[in-house]
Amino acid sequence: MQMEIAEIPNIPAQGFLNNFLQGNGEDGEEINEQAVAQARDAMLRQARQQVEQAVQNGVLQRQEAPNRRPRIDPYSHIFEKARNIFRQREYTEICGICNQDIVRTEFLDHLEPCAQQNGKDVKETHIPKYRFLSTNYMLDQKMFAIRDELEIEFLEVLWDKETVHKMHCVLCKTYNEHLNGDCVPNLQKQAFLQKMDQMLNLHMCYYETHLELKKEREIEQIRQAHENEFEKMQKEVDQRFPSDNVIAEQNRQAEYRDFRERVAEPNAKELQEYMAHANEEYRRQYEFKKRQVEAVARREAELMKEYLLSNVCRKDLNKVIEYRKILRDQGWEAAEEFDKSTFPTPQNVPDARNEETRKWLGAIGRRQD
Repeated sequence: MQMEIAEIPNIPAQGFLNNFLQGNGEDGEEINEQAVAQARDAMLRQARQQVEQAVQNGVLQRQEAPNRRPRIDPYSHIFEKARNIFRQREYTEICGICNQDIVRTEFLDHLEPCAQQNGKDVKETHIPKYRFLSTNYMLDQKMFAIRDELEIEFLEVLWDKETVHKMHCVLCKTYNEHLNGDCVPNLQKQAFLQKMDQMLNLHMCYYETHLELKKEREIEQIRQAHENEFEKMQKEVDQRFPSDNVIAEQNRQAEYRDFRERVAEPNAKELQEYMAHANEEYRRQYEFKKRQVEAVARREAELMKEYLLSNVCRKDLNKVIEYRKILRDQGWEAAEEFDKSTFPTPQNVPDARNEETRKWLGAIGRRQD
């Protein structure tokens, strides 16, 4: 089932790099600090308004993790969701087979061995497996990984233009356009939405499978209840006609047929009514889930643009990149230690970005005019 993520109106990119990366002269030696602040503030205000509008249009408000510290400023070097993302991995899920709390990072690997140890068929693992794969937790983790990859690539390009060939791109029509940085003003939004579209298709496939498995299980339970009623009737009839002679057997078979004829229509009607109700209910749940994840994806695209935009002018961008790689490779605790020992950077630190990259970014800005 292919999903389309509705496009969010782009934040105007006219001159956004030109205002704070292009210098006063043609070579861009100096940066106008006042223009930097004004341009960035205007862009961030507009981005926030669009995010708020997306929320009003249906973003599902989720409960915050317990004991979560105040929200991290998304416009600094710190990735706003990182702490919560890493904490979520430490929470537990209840296994429906053994009723034990299992750490989320171990949940999928736990299911099949648990079923074997408890004498259950492997089919018993399918519903908890696909339920887990379609949770908001898994959506957040996958989305975090996509943002992490794209943001680090983009920050590295802002630091050194020679890395642009490594940056994911879906906008440039030719390799030369990409080398010229034609996709840079988009702040990786389209690249993010493309990757999210692929991931959300799989996420919704998991959710649809989960709903179908639940429906099949409930249908089987109804049929089993009907079969149990027949077996109960059989025992009663066998007690009334206990003999093994032909007449007793004929009486038993006649009772069986009469019972099946009496319950056939009500049983079939019960199944049909359940299936009609389940199909409608699961269709409604699927559409709600689809709208939810699409809204979350659109909101994340705007938050990513805000984050990247807020870091464009940082003179200590190399430290920001180092921080992000430590966060990616070593986890939150190591990144937090690096943060405490490194930031904030003194205001008088010179911009260590190489001159070629500064000129390259300035040229991109001038092309936006």
